[in-house]
This record gives sequence, structure tokens and C-alpha cells, in this order.
Amino acid sequence: MRYLQEELTFSERRACRAIEIDRKTMHYKPVEKDPPELLKHVRSIAERHPSYGYRRVHHMLKRQGVKMNLKRLRRIYREQRLFLRRQKRKRYKFEGPRRPARILDGHNQLWCMDFMFDRTKTGHRLMILTILDQHTRYCPGIFVRSGFRFRDMQYALDAAFYNAGKPAGILSDNGLEFTHPVFREWARQKGIDLFYIKPGRPVENAFIESFNSTLRKECLRSNSFNDLDDAAEAIERWRKNYNEERPHSSLGDLTPTEFVKQLR
Repeated sequence: MRYLQEELTFSERRACRAIEIDRKTMHYKPVEKDPPELLKHVRSIAERHPSYGYRRVHHMLKRQGVKMNLKRLRRIYREQRLFLRRQKRKRYKFEGPRRPARILDGHNQLWCMDFMFDRTKTGHRLMILTILDQHTRYCPGIFVRSGFRFRDMQYALDAAFYNAGKPAGILSDNGLEFTHPVFREWARQKGIDLFYIKPGRPVENAFIESFNSTLRKECLRSNSFNDLDDAAEAIERWRKNYNEERPHSSLGDLTPTEFVKQLR
């Protein structure tokens, strides 16, 4: 082994003279570098989920049995240039009284719904109905149509009820699809309470707005769809990954499926 006398500091050479030890016996221990397999694995996760960030990737590695310090992973992210640049959003100061949020402690107590819009390669419009359980963050269904009539709304919600059960209430905005008298009567017959946010206040339905932002960032922006069926398949794959594999920081780094099982 190569002896590196010049690597010793003044205090170390002084300590060697004090205890009468030849400084040639002090060997330099090289710092272990990051294995190429580890770098390749981290890059594969980051490329598959570019918007996750190093903290969520760290939780995924921990779930896979890979032990790594969070600071080390952050250094790897910085050296491999895996961080995404984010635009700063303008903040608006809210002036007025704030209402306390509903206190939820169980599954299927309150769902929230909203619509999103996108287009295929050929320019055809996609109308996407997103549904989310507000307490467990479980997504019972995402439904893609060119347009939603009452019959489509009924089929979509019946499919969501089959997947996750019937909720006690549904929160939405004041869109025509949600406020139509036929839809309100259908919900009354099902025994579901309908809640509406104030017009122009999407912050009151913040959970579904955050979910829609994640869907657009992780799925819609990274895929181009040939037609409606192609979009439905890609979004359904993302929904299953969101429910079963994607750790959620507000759930103690559990997936929504694991959190629902824990509640039950």
C-alpha cells in the first residue's frame, strides 16, 4: 500500500512524535465512491419519475431495501443534474375570514371531484374527470371522455363506487355537470350529500387541485396521446402507480392503498 506522508496534517505529525510512532505506519484510507450500479438505479428512477425529487426517491429506495443517507442522495442528484427547475408562482394574500376545514378521520367520508382538459396529437379534446378521497388520498377512478353528459357521469361514479365504495359526501365546484338538477336528484337517491365551493375559490377544493397538478406534471405533460383510448390507458396506468407505488408525504410516506389498509 502506498504511504502518503504528505497527507498528514501538522497536528497528526506532532501526535506521532509525542507517542513515538513512525508516521509511515499511518495509511491513507481512500473514500469510497458511488458504485455505478447505484448511480444507474437512481437515474432510472429519476428519469421514470422526473418530478419526484430526491426526498421521494429516497423513500422509494428505502422501500426497495437500499440504505442510503439523504444527504448523499442529494449530492448524487446535484452531481448528476437530476433536479428540475421550477418556476416561482405568484402568491396572493387572502384578506378575510377563514373557515375551518372539515375534520375527517376515515375512508369514504368525503370525495372531491373536478374536470381537466387536454388534447390528442390530432387536436381532439379530452375531458378528464378526476376523483379523490380527501382523507386517504386514494383515487377511486379517473375517467376520460370527449365530453361528459349525465349518463357518462353516472357510469363513471358507479364504477368508482364499485372500486372503493360509496362516499358520504362529494365536494366540487359549481360547474354545470355538478349542479344540474338531474345529477342532484341522482345523488339524493344514492344518499350522498353534495357540497360546493364558493364561485372563483378553487382553494376551497385544494386537495383535488393538487392532485390535478400532479397528474398533469407526471402524466399528461410527459405523454402524447394518439386517441382517446390511448389516453385512457396511460392515465389508468398512472392512477394505479399513484395508488399502489407512489409514497405520499402527508400519509407518513405510505402509499394511499397501504394507508387505507392501515385504517381498516
